[in-house]
Amino acid sequence: MKRVTPCLIVLSVALAAGTLAVAQPWPGNPSARAAEQDRLMRERARALADQHDAMSRAQDIETRLTLYEIERARTAPAVSMPPPERFNLDVERDRRLEAEGRRQRMERDLGTLDGWLERARPENPR
Repeated sequence: MKRVTPCLIVLSVALAAGTLAVAQPWPGNPSARAAEQDRLMRERARALADQHDAMSRAQDIETRLTLYEIERARTAPAVSMPPPERFNLDVERDRRLEAEGRRQRMERDLGTLDGWLERARPENPR
């Protein structure tokens, strides 16, 4: 019990000092306390107003930049497409004949390949 008593005394003194500090944050007259609270509230309001002004300026700059980019995109020259070809019988006949020639060459070459693949193979002697 002898060791517990000094600890309790130190603890009770620390708690009492803490409650006294909290109970009287502004010693003296109450008008000084009200003035200090008013000053702190004004500083917070001023800081918040400055923050809002900075955000407003940043958004204004971003809006102007976006509008500039939109206007620049609108005035970009359009890509001109060549006019469509008119239907020409001679050109179409030439295209059909070329396609027919390619198809015949492919059939001939594939026939050669098929014949080579289907040739008779000798039995594998082992």
